Amino acid sequence: MTLQQLKYIVTVAETGTITEAANQLYISQPSLTNAIHELEKEMHITIFHRSNKGICLSKEGEDFLGYARQVLEQASILEDKYKKNNGGKKKFCVSTQHYSFAVNAFVDLIQEYGQEEYLCCQATCISQHSSSTCAKICHHKRRASGISISFF
Repeated sequence: MTLQQLKYIVTVAETGTITEAANQLYISQPSLTNAIHELEKEMHITIFHRSNKGICLSKEGEDFLGYARQVLEQASILEDKYKKNNGGKKKFCVSTQHYSFAVNAFVDLIQEYGQEEYLCCQATCISQHSSSTCAKICHHKRRASGISISFF
């Protein structure tokens, strides 16, 4: 198992098709399919169910995908820490639906504590992920966000 294979699995799951994933990854469809088959064989699981209508994650695949994302996130943290790609900046991620009060609080926090100290990931800096409640919970669960904000 390699980090590259894990990236392939995540990309296929996110795009929903081998074709789109292969395009995003700049590899051929047969190469991507072979890499996935090799990983499934090595792990003794079926990650994707395949049919005439496309692919979908199996139950085992859903579990595997969660772990794959965690491994890739940890590898990214290691690279950031030891390759000094971020200049020693801290990463701060917030998942929230797009409510003006949450956005304003987020901006105030950045201004209060200085964005020079934190890694800027998106236009809002520090990475604010607007999403549905379910997606936000999943994002926080896989530790891609340190804080999740919900408003009911």
